[in-house]
Amino acid sequence: MPFTISPGVVTKEIDLTTVVPEISMTEGAIAGPFRWGPSYDRVTVANESELASRFGKPDAATYKTFFTAASYLAYSGNLKVVRTPNTTDTKNATMDAANTVYISNDETYENTYDPDMGGTQSDDFGPFVAKYTGDLGNSLRVSMCGATHANTNSDGTLNSNTDTALTGTGIFTVANSTIIGSGTAFTTELTVGDVLTLSTDGNTVVVTAVTSATVLAVKGWTADVGSGAMVRKKRSGFQEPASQMMMTAGASANGVTITGHANTQFDTQFTVGDLFKFEGTGEERKISVITSATAMTVSEPFSLAAVANTYSRRWEYADAFDGEPVTSSHAKRNGGAWDEIHVVVVDEDGEFTGANNTVLETYTGSVAGGAKGEDGQSIYYK
Repeated sequence: MPFTISPGVVTKEIDLTTVVPEISMTEGAIAGPFRWGPSYDRVTVANESELASRFGKPDAATYKTFFTAASYLAYSGNLKVVRTPNTTDTKNATMDAANTVYISNDETYENTYDPDMGGTQSDDFGPFVAKYTGDLGNSLRVSMCGATHANTNSDGTLNSNTDTALTGTGIFTVANSTIIGSGTAFTTELTVGDVLTLSTDGNTVVVTAVTSATVLAVKGWTADVGSGAMVRKKRSGFQEPASQMMMTAGASANGVTITGHANTQFDTQFTVGDLFKFEGTGEERKISVITSATAMTVSEPFSLAAVANTYSRRWEYADAFDGEPVTSSHAKRNGGAWDEIHVVVVDEDGEFTGANNTVLETYTGSVAGGAKGEDGQSIYYK
């Protein structure tokens, strides 16, 4: 208690140990060879979870630096981290294994490879390169789905009748697997994989080659068709109904092999990774191997046998989006169409999330250079 030593002088005891310093404001810094993240950029992290998210979980080569940083973050929420990788051995994962590249951070990418920022575009490393260096990039996978080609309205949305009438008329000959056109424009109106109906009977074929403006190689229908009008069906990488898939197919119970009719065109109408569905049994499986036009292998066995079933297909990541890509607002404003593209980034090996094939990021953009969204931001997919 206070007491008086002399007149007017009072002595007090005050316990200052109850004052808690604001340690979150205590700054620290560390540099080291983390597994992931930008190189030579200073990044502020607040806790161990954020450290692992930004710079990767520790391995045998990085654990000392990682746990030193984690120990500091146990009592302070403000650590400046700089990644300093081994530039000789650590590269960015690419889609072209024959060529390696080292891109340290965003600034290096922009100055070296981004034409809009003074760099020069390069195709030496494939269409995609991991954003950061390190073997974690090998766990990433990118998948794209191009725009649906179909009859559209003036606002870019799909018309209720998605079919498109072709110019001229054509005659289909089974023996030659060809359509000979009269007054046609096949080279500008069609591409390989397009599905056509012939005459008014709705006989369906798929284009396997565009030889000239008046000659097509096709497969599908099994009888000659006389001269008549032709219609191109809606073409979608997102999904295709059974009515646009050639002929029928089957599989045995507990089997992984799909066997098609003599005129199926698996190698034209499917891509590895697509989801194949038997309409009769309702079973859907992911395609792992396309052997030929009449044979494919799926990743998991079918539970039920399917005999001469019709079938449909979907893009592997269709469920990650609300709908198929068609036409962006940019293309609509400029009189264009069919420019949208869906892109997903996937943790294929589970190195980032712990679960294989987890979708990390999704984007809907445009293949039109200089395309911008309603907010003025770039939506160009590259």
